[in-house]
Amino acid sequence: MLTAPDKYNIRHLNILAKVFNFKNLSELYPATLPKNDMIRLKVRITNNLKKDGSPSKKNLTEVVEIIPLNQ
Repeated sequence: MLTAPDKYNIRHLNILAKVFNFKNLSELYPATLPKNDMIRLKVRITNNLKKDGSPSKKNLTEVVEIIPLNQ
């Protein structure tokens, strides 16, 4: 579930490598180009709730399904 704005930068590469338990950043990049690198995401966007139960200004974005294209 994502609650952060859609802003990413090069500093996030180290975080991604750590999340996927990669030993170094080069593992983030494939050795060859994948044949089917296009995907479609189905997402659900809902209002996030504050601790008191009232709606927050921030939305909660959840990936529901990942659909590979070119199959």
